[in-house]
Amino acid sequence: MSKRSSPDSDDLGVGGGDRSDSSSPIAKRQRLVEFEPIRLPSVSGVRDIEGLTLSVQNYKLSERLVHKERLRNELQKRVEQLERRQTQDDAMLCIINRCWNRLDEDVRILLQRFDAETAVEGEAGNEYDATKSFLAQLSHWDNEEIDEKQTQRVEFSRRAISKLVQAFDRIMQRNEKLTSLMKGTEVNGSATPDVADGDAKSIEEEKDEKTKATKVEVDKAIAELNSQLQSENLRLQLLVTELQAKNHDFSLKHAAHEDEISAMETKTEEMRNQLEEVKYELEKTMRREDKLDYRLAEVAKKHQTAELLLLELQSKVAGGAVAEQDGTAKISKNK
Repeated sequence: MSKRSSPDSDDLGVGGGDRSDSSSPIAKRQRLVEFEPIRLPSVSGVRDIEGLTLSVQNYKLSERLVHKERLRNELQKRVEQLERRQTQDDAMLCIINRCWNRLDEDVRILLQRFDAETAVEGEAGNEYDATKSFLAQLSHWDNEEIDEKQTQRVEFSRRAISKLVQAFDRIMQRNEKLTSLMKGTEVNGSATPDVADGDAKSIEEEKDEKTKATKVEVDKAIAELNSQLQSENLRLQLLVTELQAKNHDFSLKHAAHEDEISAMETKTEEMRNQLEEVKYELEKTMRREDKLDYRLAEVAKKHQTAELLLLELQSKVAGGAVAEQDGTAKISKNK
């Protein structure tokens, strides 16, 4: 039989074509969204569930360990940067402390050389001895104590330099007085010959030849002694200058060694603190290791019991299957 198409179907076909034409832009706008299928693992018993949970826990622990390792590396880099900066700061503080001590010592020596009658001389020795351990004490002071000690030290240096300036002023005033006195004597000496010219000539005529000879000899002896004393004074001055230069070098080396010793003591203290922290971390790690060993022993025991139960179940299943086969064989024989 031939199938006839009904008018309804034709109308539907035409209408359907119009609908498809009208809905084509809407179909183009729609997006195809696909969801990945969720794969559930096959679970046959409690043992599989425990294994899956342990694998998930191990994965999470590995992620946490990686994250902690990354954080530890970043903190280690930061600690190294801070240690380098601290070393540079310690070296700078050592240099400043050494130069400051050298300045105070030079000022004290100058004051002693000028015989300055001040109380700063007595303070200088005590203050200089106290500033030797300034860098070592700096690590044990808080901010307020540091400000106070630095203010005291600056005040000491200011007083010493002011006393040195006063000593220079006194020397300049004394030199000016001597210069004025010498100028006054020269004026008086130049005026006396004009006033008493005749008296001087009479005195020179009355002098005896013996007194002239003795005066010449005394002048020669004084000149020789003066030249010897001048040469000896020059030699002693050169020797003092050389010894002062050596003393300066030795004092600088001594101050540098003291700064190195203080820096090494600080580093030793830091290493001791780090050693204590490492010991504490080691003890904590050993305790965690003991707990982990205990948990591993429990898991191993559970695993052994699960294997034994599985073997028992397998043996029971195998025995039931053999019994069923024997029963079917007997039934077939009876038939």
